[in-house]
Amino acid sequence: MAGIIDEVKKKNFPLITAVIIAVNVIVFIILEFMGSTEDADFILGHGGLSFENVVYFKEYYRLITHFFIHFGYEHLIFNMFVLAMLGRYLENIMGRWIFLFNYFLSGVFAGAVSVIWNYYRDGSVVSAGASGAIYGVIGALAVLIVINRGRVQNVGPLQFAIFIVLTLFCSYGDRQTDNAAHIAGFVFGAVFMAVVSAFKKKKTE
Repeated sequence: MAGIIDEVKKKNFPLITAVIIAVNVIVFIILEFMGSTEDADFILGHGGLSFENVVYFKEYYRLITHFFIHFGYEHLIFNMFVLAMLGRYLENIMGRWIFLFNYFLSGVFAGAVSVIWNYYRDGSVVSAGASGAIYGVIGALAVLIVINRGRVQNVGPLQFAIFIVLTLFCSYGDRQTDNAAHIAGFVFGAVFMAVVSAFKKKKTE
């Protein structure tokens, strides 16, 4: 384990990951000063997701703002811990811009699927949190490991299993676990990474 940590430290500082975490923490602190992040109505009023707001009122910005907002400090801490663990590896492996695009697009797609799923399950659901985007990063890592036949830059099946366990554990910090967003984020992240990898391979041929 020490060897892996030493090698990762020699790589570039995960700037994008650090900025995303910093923004999440700053937003959380500001919202806590303004009200209670445990209050669903308060979260909805400050960028949370709901079918009515996104579809009827066409507030599409919520598909982005929702993954910078969290229900309470535990939800924030769990998600940011997993993101930090993943980002310190994957931002270097994937490259900063691909990592950023994967994170954002996975979050948006996960939010869109969550809105539709929760509307048919319970129209009153308010969603928030970075889990969908984080699962997108997990999906990208899964594809990279498959493409590289079990290992990619010191991240192998064991490390991947640890990431999965940590991510599942972070789900317990959710006020209400949004499995639709998690699955959607994972699938989108995997497809995104598969497309990017195929494009890069074709470009080098």
